[in-house]
Amino acid sequence: GFSEVSSDDLASLPTTIKAASGNTYQSSETNGSNTDKTYYNADGKVLGYSFSWSNSDGSSGAGYEDSERNWLGDSFSDPARGFTSSFSFSEIKDGSGNITGYLEKGSNKQVDTTTSEVLFEREWDFEFDDSWVLVSGTEKEGLTTTTYGADWAITDVSTDTSALPTISSVTGVPAVLLDSTPANTKVLVRQFEYGGSETTYYDASGNIMGTSNTWKDTDTGATGTNYNDAEWNWLGGSSSDPLNGFENSSFSTPTYAQDGTTVTGYAETGSDKQTDSVTGETLFERSFEFKFDTSGNFLSGTE
Repeated sequence: GFSEVSSDDLASLPTTIKAASGNTYQSSETNGSNTDKTYYNADGKVLGYSFSWSNSDGSSGAGYEDSERNWLGDSFSDPARGFTSSFSFSEIKDGSGNITGYLEKGSNKQVDTTTSEVLFEREWDFEFDDSWVLVSGTEKEGLTTTTYGADWAITDVSTDTSALPTISSVTGVPAVLLDSTPANTKVLVRQFEYGGSETTYYDASGNIMGTSNTWKDTDTGATGTNYNDAEWNWLGGSSSDPLNGFENSSFSTPTYAQDGTTVTGYAETGSDKQTDSVTGETLFERSFEFKFDTSGNFLSGTE
């Protein structure tokens, strides 16, 4: 049939296939779960096309083309897996109708279908010249927005941590992952179905300080946590196995010159302990502190 495009449907259409003035109209043809539409202005001129589809698992999608069948973008939704995506493309023209560049926008998002926790989210908005060289743009992944200048030169990176909670306990967390005022450290915690979690640490200015990953064996009660800095260098970790009375820790910390910035070496500290899980008697206990230079040569230590 032939009808006027509703305001809600009009909002989802690429600008190219919307009437420049007045109402936008459509005709449609449905075949099973697929629908093809043609869009017109008030004079009956074809503005573009769309095709939409759906599957028995609840997933669905749509694609868009201009009047010459040039692809303009698409969208996709898969509620069973918590995934949605969209992409759009348009031309930039001068007053004479000459193409001077292109605009590209898109988004991807996935949420946990049980908890609604956002697992991944990315948005982008780029402008290119007529040779597809980037003029400018922004890209947001999670909480972090990267701004680009010409030819992908990064001009700004910012992280919005305003909605994140501050850390509840700093016990066992390496100092390099904490704000200069430890209690002001903000954390983003992602829980996993198997019982583990990932924590990202931010300072008060929104800079990523590093991450930790915690695992848990639900059968034995054993747990462990490993820490990495912002460059994914391993900082250390600890684990506990109460069923067998075992616990250990091992951490690597850089040492600095008097200027506070020049790394002179590394200090490794740790401990191992095992107790009888019934009597509590200590069966074995060891602690150590070793110092190395920047080449990994042993300097001194105690054990």
